[in-house]
Amino acid sequence: MSGEEYENSVKQYADMVFRIALNECKKQEDAEDLLKEKMKGVCRNE
Repeated sequence: MSGEEYENSVKQYADMVFRIALNECKKQEDAEDLLKEKMKGVCRNE
């Protein structure tokens, strides 16, 4: 995945993934950590 493709994916999905994570985790810090991990997975195609 190119840098541009990654940036586009983050822009498109980050807000939605964060809201879902926050709903599940209930803590902003945990939701942010989960978002970071999932966005890394997108970059590695996991």
